[in-house]
Amino acid sequence: MNKYIRNTNQVSAARVEHQSRYAWLLMIAITLMTFLPVETVSAHGERMHSPALRMRSIQFYDVTWQGAGDMKVGDQVTMEGKIYFPSEEFWPHNLQAPSVGYLQTSGPAAVFSKVESYINEVPMVQSGGLSYGSTYNFKIVMQARVPGKWHIHPTVQMVGNGPIVGPGEWTNVTGAFGDAGISGVAGRDKEIIIDDLATYSVDTIVGWHTVWFVMGFIYLLWWVKRPSLLPRYRAVQEGVDKNLLVTRADKRMGVVMLVATVVLTVGGAINADSKHSTVLPLQTGNVPIEPSVIEESHLVVKGIKSIYNVPGRSMSLEISVANNGNKPVKIGEFATAGIRFVMNPATLGGAAGMALEKSIEGYPKEYIREALAIKDGNTSAILPGETRKLTLIAADAVWEVQNLSDIILSPVRRAGGLVFFFDEDGKRHKQYIDTATDVAYR
Repeated sequence: MNKYIRNTNQVSAARVEHQSRYAWLLMIAITLMTFLPVETVSAHGERMHSPALRMRSIQFYDVTWQGAGDMKVGDQVTMEGKIYFPSEEFWPHNLQAPSVGYLQTSGPAAVFSKVESYINEVPMVQSGGLSYGSTYNFKIVMQARVPGKWHIHPTVQMVGNGPIVGPGEWTNVTGAFGDAGISGVAGRDKEIIIDDLATYSVDTIVGWHTVWFVMGFIYLLWWVKRPSLLPRYRAVQEGVDKNLLVTRADKRMGVVMLVATVVLTVGGAINADSKHSTVLPLQTGNVPIEPSVIEESHLVVKGIKSIYNVPGRSMSLEISVANNGNKPVKIGEFATAGIRFVMNPATLGGAAGMALEKSIEGYPKEYIREALAIKDGNTSAILPGETRKLTLIAADAVWEVQNLSDIILSPVRRAGGLVFFFDEDGKRHKQYIDTATDVAYR
């Protein structure tokens, strides 16, 4: 019987050793696969956001990109525009209130450096206080640092809600990484000269990474030369005393590594403190931002209902418009999720048509569709004192291209956006609408 048990243990040990060898080979193969060349792919992450989120939360409009297009490393691009926050009545109930936000950009990693950013001329070096039903002007100055073709967007990060991404523009950056950097000075007396923020103190960072890598590698080798995880697991399963798996030498090694880690950490902190006597911590304050002063509109616009037609790839929006002003107005645009559905400027005619045409000048073509129409074809002006119900039709494949057609799958099936009116003098009037959305399958 004892002989049978010894043979069984020998076979088990041989099997474990065999399995362990193949496990190591598999780990090595997987590691080597990470170094294989891959094809470059491109995608638009903002299209993966929920349609209800993109259409009913922050609305970016009048966005411009000065300096975008063909540029070199070191060239700057300036993004400017406006951000509208819907009122509390229409703000999505599944989002937190827009009380704290931070202005930044979205793109494929840090291919641009943010040089300046402002909301209503308040520097956005930290978060700012935002509010319902308000409009804000923003400005972001970016400097190209990595060559390639990049799609860059203005973005507002909100506490509890994450990033809300605006429309983007393509840039084609040429040159070489490191051709240009961002210089500066630091210190109480500006005694620290920074030639390039991207490479400042990189040697210190590399040094500390090397120290911890070596520490981890030594500790890993210590355990690799012992029986690895699989044999230990099998030993535990077979009833081997667990205390025999960790020897005194293993415990001494653990103590040595613990002491070394504490000494390096504390010593490094003392050394850094001696070099830089005054250290400014990261700021977590919230800067209050006053909304832009917007002239009160004499238009009262209400959303009644909307229907998304699946085969027609179109959205119809029934709205009620009351013109309480003293000038006739015409509808020129419906904008949502950065997409601008516009009327033919010739339909508006005169100064209104010219104003509409000028407003879309230079805007990325992927976001503009001259596909806005009125259902009964009545494009006449809404006269002062008149209240009119009408149905806007925005029909284009862009609903599917931008994944906004997924609204039919949303648990919150509502559509929102900005409707722009133009009077006879070419003045533009903005109104926000929000409606429940039904679906038509034929």
